[in-house]
Amino acid sequence: MSDPVLGLLGFVAALGLIALGLPVAVSMGVIGALGYWYLNGWMGVAYIMGSSPFESIFPYTLSVIPLFVMMGVFASHAGLSRSLFDVINSFIGHRKGGLAITTVGASAFFGAICGSSLATVATIGRVALPEMKRHGYDPSLSTATVAAGGTLGVLIPPSVLLVIYGLLTQSSIGQLFIGALVPGILGALLYAGAIMVLFLFVIMMLNLGQHSKDQERAWLQARGWIVPGALAAVLLVQLLNVLVGIDYDYVPTEVGVLEVSALLFGPYVLAVELASILLLAGLVSAYHLAKK
Repeated sequence: MSDPVLGLLGFVAALGLIALGLPVAVSMGVIGALGYWYLNGWMGVAYIMGSSPFESIFPYTLSVIPLFVMMGVFASHAGLSRSLFDVINSFIGHRKGGLAITTVGASAFFGAICGSSLATVATIGRVALPEMKRHGYDPSLSTATVAAGGTLGVLIPPSVLLVIYGLLTQSSIGQLFIGALVPGILGALLYAGAIMVLFLFVIMMLNLGQHSKDQERAWLQARGWIVPGALAAVLLVQLLNVLVGIDYDYVPTEVGVLEVSALLFGPYVLAVELASILLLAGLVSAYHLAKK
């Protein structure tokens, strides 16, 4: 009997056992054992049944996962999350939105210790949520900040997810850690920047007092928009020029850091610099208003 025919018969037999009410695991196990016996004899079946369950449940390569969990438990019981939160809060807690930014920073540092998003959310949340509630933060903003900060746990190395990915794809775990370090730090900075921009818009929409209204009228005068408008116009022209010059039929065979860098600092350097200036101006404005 050929192997394809044997596989088809085993599949039909497994479906029949499942239809008779046997559990799926038992049905697949019985049919698999009988098929392996037919191909390799009882000795092969005995070896597989004696070694496969242990190797599937207790693989040595995945022993790092309970070690990460144990490290998170040690850090939580030692009060490390509270210490991280207090240290970061002492530097930036007095700023507008400081507690939310502190939560993101504490999540980034704690994620680098335990390597798990769930552990980061559970541990930092127990510290940050009562503090933000006590200072009048909206519950939706508080929970969203903790959830967003928890995602840094799988980015900033060491990370359980990167370890599992490296084991499954046979990739270098050390190189994965090195490659994820910069995106993790950038993610933390972007979350902090998003919180500052959020508070900036809140401050702008409150319109506290006549002084704020007069200041907004001064900002809306035409002379205040000459330089930003000119930069935005040049950026728009550059972007249109780039879009017109793109060869949409070209399919790159390899895209890496060097290729992207050559494009960003080559033909697209003007667009990159103008966008950087506009983003820098926005960050400076956000910091200036939040400082007040």
